[in-house]
Amino acid sequence: MVVFFQGVSVTRHDVKPRKILVVRLKAIGDVIMASPVLRSLRKAFPDAEIHALTRSASEPMLRHNP
Repeated sequence: MVVFFQGVSVTRHDVKPRKILVVRLKAIGDVIMASPVLRSLRKAFPDAEIHALTRSASEPMLRHNP
């Protein structure tokens, strides 16, 4: 599992999360910049549910993001 907290990341390979929530994607630019992170999360945790908490205007950009 990778945990990001104020620019610091911690990696734990023994944890396999079932659900992941990405929070604070306020603007469309934030969503665009987070896209690589979402793809990396999907690659690292293919069986996990990945959710994003964002404004509804950004939803179409996330809909087809792996």
